[in-house]
This record gives sequence, C-alpha cells and structure tokens, in this order.
Amino acid sequence: MAPASMEALVVALSELYLTTARAKEVDDDLKAVVALYSRKLRDYPGDIACDVVEKYAGKFFPAFADLRDAIISDSRFVERRARLIALEEYIKTGGEPQRQRITREQADSIAAKYAAA
Repeated sequence: MAPASMEALVVALSELYLTTARAKEVDDDLKAVVALYSRKLRDYPGDIACDVVEKYAGKFFPAFADLRDAIISDSRFVERRARLIALEEYIKTGGEPQRQRITREQADSIAAKYAAA
C-alpha cells in the first residue's frame, strides 16, 4: 500500500489537466492544484491513486473529493482495507479468533431448521 511517487502523480494530474475542461480558478492556480492533489493522493495506495487519475473520464477537472471517492470505492482498496482490519484484529487478540456465543434461541432455531430438512 505504498504511495505513488510525487513525480508519477504530477505527471498523471498534468495529463488529466490537459485533457479536461476546468474552472478558471484551476487555470489560475495550476501548480498549486497539482501540488495539493499530489500531496493528498499520497495518503492512498499509489497504484490505485494513479489508476483513478489516469482513468478519470469526466468532462471537467475533478474535485479532489471525486478522486478520493473513486479510490476508496475501488475494489482493490476495499479488499486491502479489509485485510488490514483483519490483521489488526488478529494482532489485537493475540492470534486467537473471536468467537461469538450464540443464544439459546439461535441454537434452537438452527436445530429446528436442520431437523425439518
């Protein structure tokens, strides 16, 4: 989950800038926008961040929130985050799986379901 290099992000964002329409404010502050977006995108896995920027298909230069939302909804990001959470839980519990005790009602329901089959 290493971040992308600043150079890779600057290149991807510059290409996106050149291929999309943008608000006048973005034109006036191009260097600032690219620097800010690049810095913020380094908080995310580099391969996913670069892919999202490179594959962005909107007509207009995106708000950062649009890129962030695309990154965190990417299936690779979701899967990696789930793995990290599971690993953190494993470490927290000393490697012992957490088991929930079922209630008597749940046990009776399960037994009834399989008895009828």
